[in-house]
Amino acid sequence: MIRSLSPADDNFLRALSLIQARAERAQRQLATGLRITQASDDPDQLSNLMQARFEIEQLGQIGMNLARVKVEADTGEQALQSAVKFIDRAIVLGLQGAGGTATDQMRSTLAIEVEGILEQITNLANSKVEGRYIFSGDSDSTAAFPYDASDPDNPVGGYQGTEATRRLQHPAGTTFSTSKTGEEIFDPSGNSVLHALNELRKGLRDNDIARIDAGVAELRGASTHVNRSLAFYGSVQNRVSDGIEYVNKMQLRLQAEVAGIQEADITEAILEFQQAAFHQQAALSSKGSLPKTSLFDYLG
Repeated sequence: MIRSLSPADDNFLRALSLIQARAERAQRQLATGLRITQASDDPDQLSNLMQARFEIEQLGQIGMNLARVKVEADTGEQALQSAVKFIDRAIVLGLQGAGGTATDQMRSTLAIEVEGILEQITNLANSKVEGRYIFSGDSDSTAAFPYDASDPDNPVGGYQGTEATRRLQHPAGTTFSTSKTGEEIFDPSGNSVLHALNELRKGLRDNDIARIDAGVAELRGASTHVNRSLAFYGSVQNRVSDGIEYVNKMQLRLQAEVAGIQEADITEAILEFQQAAFHQQAALSSKGSLPKTSLFDYLG
């Protein structure tokens, strides 16, 4: 029968296999530029690499959410800035209409302009981003307020949306509210800009000085309230910007961590390959110089 290889031959083959593995690993690093391409390359660092990759992916999703909300917050802030200007203009019109020199014709003309402002502010309350009504709360597929110009007394219908319960995750781990509803901003009890504008419009139309004065007073309160909502959207913009900056910094840090774990040191890989090739050649040369053993030595 054929006897097994001698211990010396076994050791030689094991050593040669290790040298070949070093050479193959160095070749992979040179070909891919990566130190880790499979689990066996560095099992101890694999979990760190996978965790860093997971965190980068998670931050990417948070960043996308922040970018989406940034557009909505910017649009909301711009809409409310425009609303404040319209309200200020309506107050001026109301004061003109309440003045002793205003004629019936003048008030009628002012009423038409106030009606246009009411329609403009309703349009702002129905602002959309990518098809979503940003002031309709969680029901963002529905316009916040319907408008019917043919209704002489109440052209603006009631709020059609729902509560705004959505919250956004900051990459630091906290969450925050990103929006207010149209009802909260434009039609709250006691500070409704929609109601105030409609009352002013009807007061001017009907030459009702008391109603004009009441409309102007209500508009002043509504203006203060809308400005508070404007400040809210300013704070959302700040938090979103801070979150985006945080994401960018964390992604850069994690990408550097991944590179440190995974990317190969090309100079080191070249040296490793050269050393492995040298050791392999030396081992083969050394083995070749030993006395040859005949097959008959293994036959019993």
